[in-house]
Amino acid sequence: MRRLTQLLLFAGAIAVVCLLPIHKIASYDTWFHLRAGEWLLGGGGFPSDDPFSFTADERWINLNWVFQIPLAWAHRIGGAPGVTLLNALLLLGAFGLLAARAVRRGTAPEIAASLIALAALACIQRLAPRPETLSLLFLVLAITLCEEALAGRIRRLWLFPLLQLVWVNSEALFPLGLLILGAGLLESIRRRVSTEQVRPWLWSILASVVACFLNPYGVQGALLPLRFLQVMSGGASPVGRAIFELRSPFDPLIPFSTIVPFVAFGGIVLVIVILRLRQLDLFRLILLLAFGALAMKSVRNIPLFAVVGAYVALQLLAGVRYLVGGLTSDESYRHRVRGSVWLASLRAIFGLGFLFLAAGIVSSSLYAHLGLEKRFGLGGDPRLFPDATIRRLAAPAPPRLMNDHALGHYLIWLLGPRTRVFLDGRAEVYSRERQQQLQACLVRGALFDQFAERSEVRWALLGHRPGYLAPLIAELDTNPDWELVAYDNAAVLFERGSGPVEFETLPLDVRIPEPRPRSTLATWFDAAGRTEAQGHMARAEMLINLRRSGTAAAEAMRAVEIAPWMADGFNLLGASLIGTGRLEDASRALQGCLALEPDYLEAIKNLGSVEMARGEDAEAERWLRKARALDPRDGQVAYRLGQVLRQLERPGEAELILQDAARLDAWNPRPRVELARLCFAQQRYRDAARHYGAAAEHGAGYAALLAAAQCLVAGGRAGEAEPWFDRARAAAPTDSLRALIDSLRREGVRPSP
Repeated sequence: MRRLTQLLLFAGAIAVVCLLPIHKIASYDTWFHLRAGEWLLGGGGFPSDDPFSFTADERWINLNWVFQIPLAWAHRIGGAPGVTLLNALLLLGAFGLLAARAVRRGTAPEIAASLIALAALACIQRLAPRPETLSLLFLVLAITLCEEALAGRIRRLWLFPLLQLVWVNSEALFPLGLLILGAGLLESIRRRVSTEQVRPWLWSILASVVACFLNPYGVQGALLPLRFLQVMSGGASPVGRAIFELRSPFDPLIPFSTIVPFVAFGGIVLVIVILRLRQLDLFRLILLLAFGALAMKSVRNIPLFAVVGAYVALQLLAGVRYLVGGLTSDESYRHRVRGSVWLASLRAIFGLGFLFLAAGIVSSSLYAHLGLEKRFGLGGDPRLFPDATIRRLAAPAPPRLMNDHALGHYLIWLLGPRTRVFLDGRAEVYSRERQQQLQACLVRGALFDQFAERSEVRWALLGHRPGYLAPLIAELDTNPDWELVAYDNAAVLFERGSGPVEFETLPLDVRIPEPRPRSTLATWFDAAGRTEAQGHMARAEMLINLRRSGTAAAEAMRAVEIAPWMADGFNLLGASLIGTGRLEDASRALQGCLALEPDYLEAIKNLGSVEMARGEDAEAERWLRKARALDPRDGQVAYRLGQVLRQLERPGEAELILQDAARLDAWNPRPRVELARLCFAQQRYRDAARHYGAAAEHGAGYAALLAAAQCLVAGGRAGEAEPWFDRARAAAPTDSLRALIDSLRREGVRPSP
């Protein structure tokens, strides 16, 4: 029984470790490294001018070439599956070396495998084919060399400069090697070894520092990590702020579900450290604190902490043959625990748990439930890349293309270097001033349009998943110079000067499907249906933001037909049908959403909007009060409820609710405009002017300033209105509007409520 449960635990843990690296390519960066590898294999070398971006103003310092060339060879031999397999071999090499050393030091194989599996799960959101994969292997090798030297095999240190030489030409994380070497030196000093034993450490550090300068760029390459820190840290870089992997794991914008494995693994390592604190030496303590701080700083550093945390925990568990009871010095207790039935049961439970996780990996359900856009398998993931929109580009490919930074790397892979992109994720090839200029273009449609016209760019490809691009996409969609010509799961394609393009809309005679609830277990293993439906929902959400409600309804209907157990699809279908004016169908779709999830906040809010559009204010109040009870901090709900209460002629309640809406949604001018209208209807003209002024400060513009002036005129305070007229005239964007304001000022026209 004991051996059987040990085998079960070992097999489950190994299955998790071996299956995690096998996933479809979901990282845009992988494609850039493939193009860079092909560039090097084609004799492109190390150019002084960037060959891929027409806006880059800094030299491209490519310290990843040792990784990129084998990656390109793997792609030539095996295509995208070959890339995935090469990445898996590198990751398994790093984790396997850690486990092998632990077993050699006397740790039970099933315990070592379990801890390695937990470490691999901790970095589940990373593990993409990127240069950091090679850094994980180098990290393990660096720690191993220092461990060997501390154990008395001091000559192994002379291999460290060679490792550092390869590392500096593979990834910009090479300073970590010097950190590990320094920690080893401090530990050797703490042990009060002789001067002869300290001297090799000093020589190894010196040789490793020299190795950092042995790269194609010399001093520039050696100092690249410092430049990365300067360009991409904190708020210094607009591109850095847009890259989620540079944020802290506990940033509010990072979904907590994606870091649950990291938090769980960190807790386990902390418990082991506390229980075996006396065995923790200075070398391991420095590594644990340093890499823990790095992981807390940035999501991309979590795999580094996972490797170091697994190493420290395994070293502290050296000689432990069974975890429960194995940490105590009471031999009689250890003997009783070792043969106990409940310990065997515990091993069986953990073994079955690992096998369940392995099944979730193969079915991709684990990724879906953690909120990760990954799927098990080989090759690329077509859901995440704009292949359909790119095929719509005119042939031959345009010489320049406007795009956002996330899509830049994939465009470089497909179209570079014959097509040069507007922006990509390499923050180091753009100065800080250039980054600010380019990011401003992605925020303001007028600047984007001017830059495209000045650069003679005809096409714009923008990802619709990053939320900050939604206003730009909406502006381009309403700009007569640009036309939406294609869209897919990942991006929208605009063409300058194109004729209008008609998209499919939802037919009027289509019936809304009935919701079909499913068991949790059935939903867990149906990743294929979930992911296909999510693709349609992503497109529907983008189209709703563009106010193309008919086309959005067609996409949402496909999602509902594919996955009638997903409440999100019914909510999006209802929201899009509201935009088409089909209120009865919208109500049925939203009721279907609530049949699946009774407390689905967005559906309840949308039902309130349906009843408002119908003129059923009492029913709208019921739904909106329910939504407000679910989330009292939702300013949009408070604003709609205030509107309804004003229609129901309950001004006292409406004013209190609208004041709360203005407080909760501070940058939204609409609650303040509604408050102004309420005050005007009560002939409280100065209060109305005050609320209009506040609305102007929060984006309502010249119209709110003009309304404030007219409110004061209506209250017989023409003198107080003059400054407001002046401000409205200064804020008006056109001469005709300024002339209108002058006319209203002369005539003293009073506004209507």
